[in-house]
Parts: sequence; C-alpha cells; structure tokens
Amino acid sequence: MSVPWDIRDYPLTSPPEAFGRFEDFVRLWQSKRDVAQKNGRILPAWKDFDLIELRPWWGCLALLKREYSTGEFYVQLWGTKVSDWFGKDVTNKSLDDLFASDPERKKKGMDHLDLFFKGEVIAFWKEVPTHFLIDYAFIEGLSVPLSRDGTTTTHMMSIKNRVTAEDDFWPPIPHVAEF
Repeated sequence: MSVPWDIRDYPLTSPPEAFGRFEDFVRLWQSKRDVAQKNGRILPAWKDFDLIELRPWWGCLALLKREYSTGEFYVQLWGTKVSDWFGKDVTNKSLDDLFASDPERKKKGMDHLDLFFKGEVIAFWKEVPTHFLIDYAFIEGLSVPLSRDGTTTTHMMSIKNRVTAEDDFWPPIPHVAEF
C-alpha cells in the first residue's frame, strides 16, 4: 500500500467473481439490488437482508449511516471481530470523532464518501488502521450502497477481513476512481 489506506471504486455491475473472497457478498447484494429494481427502487435497503443471509459475515459487518441534514456520518454497526482487529468498538461514533487526530485521512475518507454516497460504486479498500493507534493490523474490505427510500444512498454496508501485509489482491477489473 502506498499510504495506510487505499480505496478503489468499481461499477455496481461489476462481476461478483472479480472480488475474490468477497464474491458471495457481492452476489448477495446484487441479488437484493435486482429485486429492489423490479420493485421500482434503485438500491436495496438494510431491511431487505435477512440476518441469516448475512451469517457468513457475522462479526465482520459494519454499517455507516449518512445524516443528510447535518452532513455527518455515523457508525451504526461495528462487528465484534472488527472491534477486535481495530482495538475498539466504534458503534454510534461519528467519523468526525474517528478521524479527529488525522485530518489528512479524514479528507481522503470524505472525498471517497462523496462519490460513494451517490450510489454508483462498490468500494474495495485496504488499510492499516493507524487512526485507531495501531499499526500492525492489515484490513481489507468491500462496501456496497444501501437506501432507506430506494433512491438516495443512506447507508454503506461493509464487510472487513484481516489480511497480511503481503496480500496484494485487488479486483482484476477496471476501477472508476482511486483514493
């Protein structure tokens, strides 16, 4: 990684198999998106997912909510495994709180979220979570957009995976943005 956090955004229609170990998650999300579109919605909602369907990723899930009235982002769900890897639980924390000590990282995150919350990309990223005051964990993740009303992206659902520093997998397809 060139910096402690690299992000690449891919089209929503990207083939699930391109995302390696996240293939099943992308396939599930795309199936929910297909159903949502048949029902006149652009994106699926959190409520479209059954907890049992998400069982393979229990503990590795995170859910970020955007408050459009304030422009702030809040962590609504932070899995137990993720808490262990990052060294803390950040459920109900704002991104302002999380990035308070790292303005450069916050700017990069906000630039990416501005694109992501337009609802047009799947995000794949790798990071060393230095903003949690640890530098030994390497985390990769994949994020997909969700919508409470079916049209506006209101949430980012992510799964995270701990990897080694030598793991250099990136989806072998063209990406639309890089942060």
